[in-house]
Amino acid sequence: MQHSFAKLVLLKLELGGIFHIVTDWQSYAEHILSVMHEISDYRNLSATGDYVQRPTTRPVTKFEKRGQQLGYKVFDLMFEKIT
Repeated sequence: MQHSFAKLVLLKLELGGIFHIVTDWQSYAEHILSVMHEISDYRNLSATGDYVQRPTTRPVTKFEKRGQQLGYKVFDLMFEKIT
């Protein structure tokens, strides 16, 4: 995730729109957090400032199932457009 891509998504979202990102790579999840925290027009929807629980509305993909079988943790990140 690059800063320029996150800003492009921001331009496409309506006010209150959600940018939902999922990964099973912890280092990538940490990188995404770093990039997203630099953009003040997004609000992290995590109460702890990092990751959210997997929403029940998000289907589990075959890749996620395989990763879980291999012991990978899945990271859901959700950011709301606030301005």
